[in-house]
Amino acid sequence: MANVVQGTSNGEYDLARSLRLYDTAGDLPERARELWALIGEDGIELAREFWRRYAKSPEVSDRFDEGKIEQLARKIVPFINSKFVTLDRSDWTHEAQGFVAKALGAGLTLSTLLAGLNADTEAAYGLLPRKISEGADLVRYARVLSEVQAIEIDCFIHHGITITRRESEQVQQSQAGTFNGRVMSVVNDCTREREELRG
Repeated sequence: MANVVQGTSNGEYDLARSLRLYDTAGDLPERARELWALIGEDGIELAREFWRRYAKSPEVSDRFDEGKIEQLARKIVPFINSKFVTLDRSDWTHEAQGFVAKALGAGLTLSTLLAGLNADTEAAYGLLPRKISEGADLVRYARVLSEVQAIEIDCFIHHGITITRRESEQVQQSQAGTFNGRVMSVVNDCTREREELRG
């Protein structure tokens, strides 16, 4: 089977590998922390935009009023904070796995989550001109957002593929077990009938 995603030997998201792929300067975790120091006080805005976009998905049947969006936003601000402040630690990637598992378990596609991630990144881009006046810094921090988003999307996709692959393998094992049970039943019936005919 072709590798669609690369994980660690135990199937975890390989954050170190992703940092090597997406962080060409080698200092993204530091730059992400620096950016969060500038925009982190407005992290709730990013979280709200995530849920607003999520709620617009045709896959989501629940109604999301501003009160519910606010409640849900407050729950994911620590995750958003973590992906910037501790980008190089796997805690946030494990939390992302939980989000993906919950969404897929509820019958949503990964696209709904990715649309939400895009919305929170768009909100962060919107904050930059309010926080930074220098053109060079604006470009620098926009690059940080782009690199962080690439890693986050890679992580979510990895978890989505890993979860669906695991579920598919479980279904195949169950079907194989059922088939083998039926074959053994037929073999046993044939053996019993043969013994009855002899006897």
